[in-house]
Amino acid sequence: MNNVERFGKLAAAALVSLFVALLALFLALMGVINMVAAQVVLVLAWCIASLFLWVEVFPGEKGKKAASVIVLTLVLAGLDVWTIRQQRSHVYVTRTEFALNGSIPTGPRNFANVIYRNESEFGVDIWIYFRIGLDDVYLNDPAKQRKLENYMFSGMLQTLTRPDANPVISHVPAHGERYMSRDIPLPSEMISDPTKAVYFMGRIHYKDEHGEHDTDFCTYVHNTERPVFDCLENNEAH
Repeated sequence: MNNVERFGKLAAAALVSLFVALLALFLALMGVINMVAAQVVLVLAWCIASLFLWVEVFPGEKGKKAASVIVLTLVLAGLDVWTIRQQRSHVYVTRTEFALNGSIPTGPRNFANVIYRNESEFGVDIWIYFRIGLDDVYLNDPAKQRKLENYMFSGMLQTLTRPDANPVISHVPAHGERYMSRDIPLPSEMISDPTKAVYFMGRIHYKDEHGEHDTDFCTYVHNTERPVFDCLENNEAH
C-alpha cells in the first residue's frame, strides 16, 4: 500500500469516528439521548475505527498500529471528558392541569398542578414562583390574549425580586419527576362570565455550574367545551 492510499484510509477512519463521536455528544448535550447512550456510541466508534486502523491502514506495522489506536483513544476520551463538563441541567414541564371537584368547579377542593421532570444526569435544586388568579380571557382575539398573558406573567416575575417572595423549593433527582399542587378556590364569576378565566402560571428557576436557567409555564381554565388552555406565550425552557 503506498503512502497516498494509506493516508486516505487513515483520514477516512479519523473522520468517520470523529463524526460519530461528535454526533453522539451533541445529542447528549441537547438532552436527546442520555450520557450512557452517548458512552456506548463512543465505545462502538472507537472499536470500529481501531479495527479499521489495525487491519486496513497499518496491516503489518505493529508500532504504527499501536500509536494510531492510542491517538484515537486520547481524542475520543478528551471529547468525552469535555462533554461531561459542558453538560448543563435541563428541567422541563411535562404537563399542567386543573383537578376540578365535580361537575361544578367551585368550592375549596380544586387543584392546579404542574408536573416537571429533570432530564439531567445529576440532581438539581429548584425554586418555583407562581401565580393563580382570575382575569380576562380573549378566546377569539389572539393579539389581545397574548398581550394580557405577557402583562400578567411580567407582573408575576416581579415577585422574584421582592424580599417577601416565598417560592416553592424542591429537589429533583437525576431523571426524576416531581409535581407541585395548590388549592384554587375557583370563583363563581368564572362559571357565569364567559369573559373570565382562572390562570395558573409560573417560573421554575434553577442553577448549576454553567449558570442560571428557567422553565416557564402558563395555562388557564375556562367554562367552555374545552375548559383547559395552554397560554399563547410563556411556555418554554431557557
